[in-house]
Amino acid sequence: MRPKSSPCSGGGTIISFSVGNRLPYSVPLLDLPGKVHQVDIDLRDGDHTIASPEFELGTFKLNGQKTIMGRLRFGYSYDSKNQVITVCGTNYASAGSMTLITRPKGTDQLAFEYSASGFAADEAAPHQDWNYNTQLMPGVAKFFREIARQANDAFIAALVEAQIYMVRVRSNLSDLQIDDYLNLCVVTSADGQFLGPYDPTAEYEEGVKINPLDSVYYGTTVVPAGTFFANVIGSDGDPKVRGLSWIELWRQMVNGGQQPVACTSYNFNGFACGPVDRGGHIIPGTVARPIPNGSDVYIFPICAAHNNNDNVYMSAITYQTAVWLKNYMGR
Repeated sequence: MRPKSSPCSGGGTIISFSVGNRLPYSVPLLDLPGKVHQVDIDLRDGDHTIASPEFELGTFKLNGQKTIMGRLRFGYSYDSKNQVITVCGTNYASAGSMTLITRPKGTDQLAFEYSASGFAADEAAPHQDWNYNTQLMPGVAKFFREIARQANDAFIAALVEAQIYMVRVRSNLSDLQIDDYLNLCVVTSADGQFLGPYDPTAEYEEGVKINPLDSVYYGTTVVPAGTFFANVIGSDGDPKVRGLSWIELWRQMVNGGQQPVACTSYNFNGFACGPVDRGGHIIPGTVARPIPNGSDVYIFPICAAHNNNDNVYMSAITYQTAVWLKNYMGR
């Protein structure tokens, strides 16, 4: 089922996507015949945690047969004026991540399965009857988690297809060793002046503080094809994340480790692009400008000619997914 969106008479935007299991799955105590349901979400301005209406998943065969009901729960933040929505990525472990909540119909025995593995919650304690983490229901937890993961992917795809101006998806960098963690730090003087990235070989004066990296990786951002963007003036001093160049960060977190094939704004408006070798700090719009410390900025792969020219604006032609940095040049 293709994701859809439509205006809501109450002023919101309806986002539609599918959830369920397209293939049947059966174990001794549980029969899931393969059902797909459409979920309609009314996007509203602000921060929200919502639960979908319930839908049927299958039959639980213990102490008589009971229908297994499911519903989705997840969080989002929506700025309707600027058309920016922030959601959890499928692998982002959070209480707000996509969750499949199941129960036998007629009971309050709730079980919770999150899209992101490794997220433990007190509410996930098993019940006397409805407990699918047993040898009688092998693989069911993984199967339900996959339903939650596919639902989250479908939700994000529906947001992108709805042409919302920015779909920001939270995600994490990989677990860090101590050396990598130190590469995420910057140094400030006792009076708060920025001194640069942390250098493990340097000798710092008393009162100098080692702080978390001022440009923090928050995830990725998807924009519609053709979205205009411009350079951030004065971004050369922004330190690197994990010791990586910005284009390497984009390559790892967005492009599956592959090198970009061309400038994001390749030959836009007749501009002569060179090789793509920069991870450019950019902002939405058509005017390059400095921005305040602590702002959100984005990283797209661009050519040196674009990176060094603040008199032109660019367009998201080759790529539409950028790295999202929060607290740009913060203190």
